[in-house]
Amino acid sequence: MKRFVNGVLNRYYSFREYTILDAGPLAEFIGFTGEEVQSLCEEYAMDFAECRRWYDGYTQRGIELYNPESVVVSMEKQEYGSYWGQTSSYEVIADRIRDNFAGTKDAKSRMTIFFRNRERCFV
Repeated sequence: MKRFVNGVLNRYYSFREYTILDAGPLAEFIGFTGEEVQSLCEEYAMDFAECRRWYDGYTQRGIELYNPESVVVSMEKQEYGSYWGQTSSYEVIADRIRDNFAGTKDAKSRMTIFFRNRERCFV
């Protein structure tokens, strides 16, 4: 919501929207940082390099970020695995793709074409 008072934007009513794709100054809070994961690996006697190989998924504003759910589950189970799929229902992802959120539907179409063309190369 934006309100104008005498033609000037009233700062009390304007807001910034941050998302998981662009968290802006909140980037370090949308996942575990590399330092946090390294500390957890030390605490749970797990190999940080292997954890990084499994879960180092994204970077924002130069900050290395990890999926917290995957890291926590791996520490609890004392083994690395594909836990990301268990963090959200498929319906949420399907809704985002269907709505073309941040171009996800377009990206899915490009990936489908890429893999179809790739399969032809190996047949």
